[in-house]
Amino acid sequence: MPTFKEALMKTTELGWIAYGNGNLGPKQTISYEFGLQHSYKNTHRIDIVAYYNDRVKQVGTLYVYAPSAGIRRNKRYLTYENNSYGASKGIEITIDKVAPGRWGYRLTYSLSRTTFGYYGPLAIWSDDPNDPRNYQERNQANDFLSYDDRTHTFRALVNYSVEKGGGIEILGVKPFSDFNISLTYTAQSGTPFTYVTSYDEFKDVVNNRRYPLEAKFDLNLTKRIYFGKQSLLLGVRIMNLFNNRWLTPFSSQDDLRDWVERNITPDMLKPGEDPLNPRASYKFNYFTTYRNVPREIYFTIGFGF
Repeated sequence: MPTFKEALMKTTELGWIAYGNGNLGPKQTISYEFGLQHSYKNTHRIDIVAYYNDRVKQVGTLYVYAPSAGIRRNKRYLTYENNSYGASKGIEITIDKVAPGRWGYRLTYSLSRTTFGYYGPLAIWSDDPNDPRNYQERNQANDFLSYDDRTHTFRALVNYSVEKGGGIEILGVKPFSDFNISLTYTAQSGTPFTYVTSYDEFKDVVNNRRYPLEAKFDLNLTKRIYFGKQSLLLGVRIMNLFNNRWLTPFSSQDDLRDWVERNITPDMLKPGEDPLNPRASYKFNYFTTYRNVPREIYFTIGFGF
């Protein structure tokens, strides 16, 4: 069903700014999926899945130009209609080691495409037949690359475990007995964005560029020490091991232009800014510029009995 905002929102400022549409119909999604699973020599499992997700009657925006829009210069208010559609299609391949042993791993790769589009009017100028602006701005029913498209996604998990009483022996002690270490790597295509140098020449271009690849490593280590029937569990987990940074999509065209043309991001020191000034802007802009969290380290202590 549509959200409460889309159906019931009413915002005013000396006239209507936004007006929800209580007559919105439900959004419709039809999903198809076909999968194949194969065991290779009882040591590996291979999963291949192809899918298609068809979305119609989605909720999109509609601008209505009317005197009731108050003193706003363009005399329009925002509402919603079932005038959007989209689709997602792709294939995912997973290779999983299932044979017993100290080493284990799982590799997953996904290739997908997500698109969207509009049909019907995006703006209605006037309902008055005597108004010379009595026409509707229509959009061609073309598919555009979605703003949240992730064409390539890859995930790898590698794990090494030493059983209780196993591992090398040093001076009569086995320091790696009941020890586990795992490393996870994830990577995905950056989100698309639109950037053109001439709107006269490329006015219909949508999402023609991408933000950089988003990748990170996570490391996890655990060790259990036994004291008779009791045990002590020690662990450390490091998220974003190499402190990779994922750019937040820029809402400001000036910030976007600085990054594309000058390789400058808002967290950098601005020209003429004193780096010793505690209010220097770069000190406060990390979470504005990057949407992921810097390196995090967690320690674990547990008792078993």
